[in-house]
Order: sequence, then structure tokens, then C-alpha cells
Amino acid sequence: MKFTRQGYFHQPTIYGHQVIFVSEDQLWSVSLSEKKAVPITHTRGAVSHPHYSPDGKWVAFTGKEEGISDVYVMSSQGGSWKRMTFFNTLVQVIGWDPESKNILFRSAHQAIHRSSDAELYSVPVAGGAVSKLPFGPACTLHYEPNGKRLLLGRNASSNSHWKRYRGGTQGEVWISTSNQKKFEKLFAELQGNPVSPFWLATRIYFVSDHEGIGNLYSSHTDGTDLRKETQESEFYVRDPQTNGKVIVYQCGADLKVFDPETQVAQILAIEGASTQTQLQRQFFYGLKV
Repeated sequence: MKFTRQGYFHQPTIYGHQVIFVSEDQLWSVSLSEKKAVPITHTRGAVSHPHYSPDGKWVAFTGKEEGISDVYVMSSQGGSWKRMTFFNTLVQVIGWDPESKNILFRSAHQAIHRSSDAELYSVPVAGGAVSKLPFGPACTLHYEPNGKRLLLGRNASSNSHWKRYRGGTQGEVWISTSNQKKFEKLFAELQGNPVSPFWLATRIYFVSDHEGIGNLYSSHTDGTDLRKETQESEFYVRDPQTNGKVIVYQCGADLKVFDPETQVAQILAIEGASTQTQLQRQFFYGLKV
């Protein structure tokens, strides 16, 4: 069976003109120009949160192939994948370091109280020991294009799960100094829930719902010149990622491509052939009725 905007497309990542996204708990790849999607994973467990490496050679993702979420990596062209971590609690891939040598992820395996106290870690793509990053509890981490400064997202990675939340654990955006030793909180005056901060050129982009619906906003690195970028009026902007020129994000069940120069967001019309495995009959043995 083929789907044409009949699937649920989410969690996109982009490199050049190629987009990898999640649908039916598997990874699919589609070109911005061809729109023909093909599956690149065929796992038994659900996969999520894919992230292209900055050099475009790899895609890291969260997988549940063995029942528990952990970090996996594979060639961005598809093929076999490798399990990189072996924890027993929340693990979520959040990106890469600028050199494409280390996969970044958050995990609650050392959290004392709750999963929201998850901290950030890295693991070498070549294999090796996991390293804890010295930033405390956080949800997202994004490097400045030159690699000098960092953007941290704390408390929440998405505001679509708790729309217009205004409590004490709403999203926070923090920016570091060039030596990454000190951080300053941005957008403290916003009466909203800023999440998923990232750099594009010389501006900071993030999602906020302080005007009602979660949209993309941008500002200078000191938080000034706040500008609303997208004009979504029904569904929240979710999981934005950039290739350095355009931004892809989920909105409703669709993926959209936003061009900051033209200020236009267009639906990525995806077509593909699906086996609809999750709708097939399943057989369970050894159960007592």
C-alpha cells in the first residue's frame, strides 16, 4: 500500500537535500526534490529521534531493538546498525559534536529522583566508553557553527505535550561563553515555554508558545530582536532541525520545510510504499486465556 500524506511523519533530521524521518516506528529517507520516501530500517523494535552527523556520513537514533531504549548508529545510506549504549532507563539521542566523532544523548540512568533530571552524555561513534558532559540536567545541546559556544535547553525538549504550560519547570534556554565555562539564561521575560534552541547562521532559533501556538522564533545571540518566524495557527512546531540553510519540522502529521530567507514554510509532500507491519495479524504463544 502506498501513502501520500496518510502517514504520521515526525522527528525529521536533514543533511543537504536529504531528510530522514520517523514513520511507523521506522526510519525513512526522502529527498527535498524527489519526494519519494524509502525505509532505511527494518527493525523489530521502535526507533526514534534520528540525527544526521554534521558530515552527513552517519545517522544516530534511539532504538528499542532489545526492549530498552538505547543509542544506535548506522550509515546514513542505510545498512546494518550498531548498538552504542547499554542502559536500562530513559535514553534519547539529541545530536552530535561538530567533528562528527561523538554522539550526544540524554539519559536518566544516574538521575536520583526522576527522568526530568536526565543529564547529557556522549559516546564515540567509533566505539568506546560513555562520557558524562559537565552541564547538569538538560534536554538538548546545540553547538554554534564555529563550535565555540553552546545552547542548552533545560526542563523540556517539546512544549506540544503540555501546551501553554507556565509552571516552574517550563523550558529554559541557556547560552555559554566562548570557553563554555559560564552560561546565561535567555528569554526569561517570555511568558511561555521556550524549547529546542539551535543556531542557524548568526541567529538563535527556538520553539515557543508564548503567543498561544508553538511557533519558531529567532533572536540575536543576546536575546534581542525577537522575531516570529513561522505562522502556524493550528498545530505546534515540533522537533525542528536545520542543514544550515533551511529548517525542517513536524506540524500535525506533516513535515514542513521553512526557508528563513523567504519566510515561507511548505509541506514536504511525501510518497512511499509501506508494508503496514503494525496492522498485520500478530500471534502470541503461551498465554492462558
